[in-house]
Amino acid sequence: MDEKLGEKINNLLCPSLIKAIKSESPEVVQECLDVVNDLLGRFGPSTSAAHLKEIQTASLPHLDS
Repeated sequence: MDEKLGEKINNLLCPSLIKAIKSESPEVVQECLDVVNDLLGRFGPSTSAAHLKEIQTASLPHLDS
């Protein structure tokens, strides 16, 4: 897939997903982590280092869940 398209998709989705992963609702967190998993699987190489770091920081507290 086109790398520029992957960058655009990541720039549109990552901020909202990161915010939602930090939410208090376990259902929302679980769904967003699933979407992030798919997003990184498809467009991982197009994801900026800043977004990857934010995703990591937001996701780590949920690893024990």
